[in-house]
Amino acid sequence: MKRRTFISLMSVMAAAGVLTLAGCSSNSGSSAAASGAASSAASTGAADQLAAIQANGKLVVALEGAWQPWSYHDESDTLVGYDVEVSRAIAEKLGVEPEYVESDWDSLFAGLDAGRFDIVCNGVEVTDERAKTYDFTTPYGYIHTALAVRKDNEDIKSFEDLKGKTTANSLASTYMELAESYGATVQGIDTLEETIQLLTAGRIDATLNADVSFYDYLNVHPDADFKLVAQTEDASHVAIPVRKGDDSASLLEAINNGTISDAVIDVWEHEPEINRELLEKVLIGTPHIAGYSADGKANATRMSLDSICRFFHLGATYEIPPPAPSSSLIEAKDREEALLKMYNPIEDSNRLKSHPELFETLRGDYPLRREEKAYNIIGIK
Repeated sequence: MKRRTFISLMSVMAAAGVLTLAGCSSNSGSSAAASGAASSAASTGAADQLAAIQANGKLVVALEGAWQPWSYHDESDTLVGYDVEVSRAIAEKLGVEPEYVESDWDSLFAGLDAGRFDIVCNGVEVTDERAKTYDFTTPYGYIHTALAVRKDNEDIKSFEDLKGKTTANSLASTYMELAESYGATVQGIDTLEETIQLLTAGRIDATLNADVSFYDYLNVHPDADFKLVAQTEDASHVAIPVRKGDDSASLLEAINNGTISDAVIDVWEHEPEINRELLEKVLIGTPHIAGYSADGKANATRMSLDSICRFFHLGATYEIPPPAPSSSLIEAKDREEALLKMYNPIEDSNRLKSHPELFETLRGDYPLRREEKAYNIIGIK
């Protein structure tokens, strides 16, 4: 599916009444900080932020608008992305309209502090330091920080190799802090696109960003001249910060509790011995298979072979075609029906619910789905 459509579909469900849990590990320290911040929010006072939002009829959402796949402008210049879908569905649940304000990363929190924004929905990582200043919602995503270099760079293979090197990242971001902690000199930059342009032009040695942002970029630009060489072991929690204090308490409670009616879980505690009672209660439960497609696996295989050939200075010509779908023709009345015919997560969920004891088997041997470009869709008007 194009532009991680499956993840996008899950994000809509997450904000519109479904709690989505994703990722590959947890960060207990940040999680505790977030939970503590949320539970410490006091009862509402006279200056109730939620009441003010509902009285104004709008939720003012701050985001960058230039960080794929979180928020960005598509070919028609429409603001789209994971965070746009999440915040729009939150606003719908609160009975108001979302109003988006785009800003540079280092201005987002200043605007939140000054009361110009109600929330910042911008893939914000929960850190102990940020939790001292802001209350955070329940996490709605998990990410790893990845390290990217040019394809011909053989000097940087780990974060430790950043000492004395030059990187580029948004000022005051966790990526900047991590790069500096390993001895890199960080150049301030506003967007991921600008960062990758600097990297591929050889003007910086490396850059750090969310793994999903790099994967999304490579999905759209498979021939981009950079590679990922390392990532953090632990995943970071992504949540929505609000101003700390009594006036934010009911808004935080509304986001955390009032919008959750069901759950979609792909990553479980104590795998493969998962909680079977929880499995039966969730709307969709899958065996830690994320959103991989046959196209993604073929692309990853090609990138691996490219790296091997470069390392050994081999010249090679090859193609890694994904397997053809059993039927390339899809008849559907709308796009949603067509996408579900390409891949319906309920089928994976039903397999796991029928045989939870086969968690590891199902995790390693699930049906490979093709992306939208492999199909000819007819019937949509």
